Amino acid sequence: GSTPLVVGQTLIALIGGRNGAGVVALDVQNGKTRWTASDEEASYASPVAMQIDNQPAVVAVMGLNTLVLDLESGKIMRSFDFGRRGPVVNAATPLVDGTRLFVTASYGIGCRMVDLKPETPTDIWQSRDVISSQYASPVRSGDFLYAITGRQDIGDAGLLCVRWADGKTTWTRPDFGTGHLIIAGDRVLAQLTDGRLDLFAADPTDYKRLATTDLPPGSYKSLPAFSGGTLFCRRTISSTEGELIALQW
Repeated sequence: GSTPLVVGQTLIALIGGRNGAGVVALDVQNGKTRWTASDEEASYASPVAMQIDNQPAVVAVMGLNTLVLDLESGKIMRSFDFGRRGPVVNAATPLVDGTRLFVTASYGIGCRMVDLKPETPTDIWQSRDVISSQYASPVRSGDFLYAITGRQDIGDAGLLCVRWADGKTTWTRPDFGTGHLIIAGDRVLAQLTDGRLDLFAADPTDYKRLATTDLPPGSYKSLPAFSGGTLFCRRTISSTEGELIALQW
């Protein structure tokens, strides 16, 4: 699900709702509401911070549209359509570089690279086929994206490397499996939902596996975390049982 974002003394949560309460900003010191905005339905994506028009702002990928809101007031500064009614999963965290924003979603949505500098956002590139992420957030290293595209429920998820500027695919790894990616320096770690860990080079020329291992049996759908040489993974054993696993990596 969507993780709230803290910027300075403001916490941003995408909860979806009527009466202009789709996005809510709270004061982290006392929990009071600072502002609310939008009637948009919620998505599963987490908000991210950016600068637009020399103002601090927050990007909110909602159910049908993506919003850029002023951090202090909640005013909608930019908006563009991304999503559709019916089955859709907007769960990947958007990526920001200056005024460029990359978003991706599954169930036939695909991806868009949008320039937010104009008041009316313009597409730099878009595709329904290149990256269509069910819930895995792409990661960026230099001028390239590394992403898991496809859906777990129909078993067509693959790994690929895509050029950030124009969406050109440089290599693919079909049938890689569904999971999450985290980047550490010049390496990318994939945690697959079946418990496989795969470490590969952030190399745009080809897929280069550096190491692989298997975690204890279970389901691994939660995003892993890496800190101080330790990898943290959450294992789901059953509907009522789970555990946190820490690995020296």
